[in-house]
Amino acid sequence: MSKTYKTSHYDLIVKMEREHFWFQSRNRLLAHIVDRFIPKRAGKTFLEVGFGTGVVLAQLASLGLNVEGVDVNAEAVSIAKRRVHAKFYRSSLYSFIPGKQYDAIGAFDVLEHQSDDRKFLAKCYQLLKPNGLLFLTAPSGMWLWNSLDEYAGHKRRYEISKLLDVVNKAGFNVLYWNYWQMFTLPFFIIFRSRKKKLSEYLSVPPKIINSFFLFLSYLELPFFLRFRFPIGSSIVLIARAGLPTTTV
Repeated sequence: MSKTYKTSHYDLIVKMEREHFWFQSRNRLLAHIVDRFIPKRAGKTFLEVGFGTGVVLAQLASLGLNVEGVDVNAEAVSIAKRRVHAKFYRSSLYSFIPGKQYDAIGAFDVLEHQSDDRKFLAKCYQLLKPNGLLFLTAPSGMWLWNSLDEYAGHKRRYEISKLLDVVNKAGFNVLYWNYWQMFTLPFFIIFRSRKKKLSEYLSVPPKIINSFFLFLSYLELPFFLRFRFPIGSSIVLIARAGLPTTTV
């Protein structure tokens, strides 16, 4: 959800997301989480903020949700319309006035792009129905920060204490959180240290390596909602609109 994203970045993402282990495993993980936290989806509305190419919206629509998306980038809207039947809004979240509230909102690797993340979350809160659900993913650990974060337009990576604090202060009750991509983290660190350009980062690894990483990522899935992983390159969080409380 960034005006600074170049058309070439979207072109690279569209080409890679059908094959790249990270996109494939994230989509499967999000479907798993949504299935668990929204078991009765008929008639439920889901708004994705910063939907990019629409790949997650397509996944959510396949689960039976009524999906909509808002993104500030015209290229995102154009690409997503070709991928999934949904209602799209080209708008900044802060000026977005749909005239209704949603059962659930998702912001997947979007929060780290916001200058004021608390303001962003407060707006999400306003757009949710009472007891509505918020689904978030964000990169973890400032110790992993390098030039690729800058190229991607990140303002920060999140320590879990910081993310829990800002989500709670926005009025949410955190239901669950966990790290993701624990098994691939050592390779992630090595890979990022060798890649100096965003175009290099947005490329599919060689097939055998990509398949191996996909296997490692899928290994996490059966345990994701059962055990708290000690570390990972991303954080996944689910929260409910309500009074902030001590997190689980």
